[in-house]
Amino acid sequence: MIYTNIFLVGTGKDLQSFISDNKMTCCIRVSPDELVSQKAVLLETFLQSPNPLGICLDLRNVQAIEETGQNKVVQTLALFTFCVSYLRIRERAVVCFLKNKESNSRVVEWLSKLVIDCLKTQGHEEATIYQVCENRQDIQDSGIPCLLLNISETVMQAEHFEFSKDGNEGPFFFSVNSFSEAGALYEYLMRAERKFAVENSSFYEKMIEVKQLRTERDQLYSENIRLAFEKENNEISLGLLRKDAQFQVDWFKNENEVIKQWYHKEYESLPMWYKRIGHLLKRIWKTNKELKS
Repeated sequence: MIYTNIFLVGTGKDLQSFISDNKMTCCIRVSPDELVSQKAVLLETFLQSPNPLGICLDLRNVQAIEETGQNKVVQTLALFTFCVSYLRIRERAVVCFLKNKESNSRVVEWLSKLVIDCLKTQGHEEATIYQVCENRQDIQDSGIPCLLLNISETVMQAEHFEFSKDGNEGPFFFSVNSFSEAGALYEYLMRAERKFAVENSSFYEKMIEVKQLRTERDQLYSENIRLAFEKENNEISLGLLRKDAQFQVDWFKNENEVIKQWYHKEYESLPMWYKRIGHLLKRIWKTNKELKS
């Protein structure tokens, strides 16, 4: 599929097949309570998934979350981001918040801040937060261009050609409530893409080139992050080696000075007759050496 910016939003059960075969990128929809209570099950899903998988926190009709509950939600989200399969865009963990008019905007904004701060503390790059809305009015209110689309032939037809011809990068989120809906969405998008390729062949070829360039861009970005991290580690290691080498040099210098001081101190304390005998023995040894040569 040409579109890499389409995300399926549903429960883990509804998305099971798509999680395993990588046909489309999936985000598991869970409420804050389900995220904490089903942590073990969700974690197992992430660990077993061979493909990128995200979390969409369902905050529809949520008016308030206790402080302890907020901390548990954020800590659980942070735990999932350590999984290799967790969804990332340009090395940034993706977290989606599903909201509607009944959602408390302060709760959403505060959770976004907590997630970003928590991931930074854990050493992650800044997270990418998507506030996914059910209708366009909420999008205008939130200022985030993420719309949750229903699987309706009419809606899909309009939205598909909207993001095809306008070149909009999205992302686009589709809500699925059953396995059959997910399959129907995939099949429809494939048919729509084939139709679009026939009717707009030159533009479709350009879209393929753009997709390849974006893939290469993301790979180069990831490689740049890796090399920067490696460079920083090498600089730290080199600094430690230099400190260790300097410490050894300073230690040997100090030890040499200690030995010299000890020698002079001990030598000066010897009686005169002992020193004279020593000088005599040196002279005899030197004479014998000269005679042998």
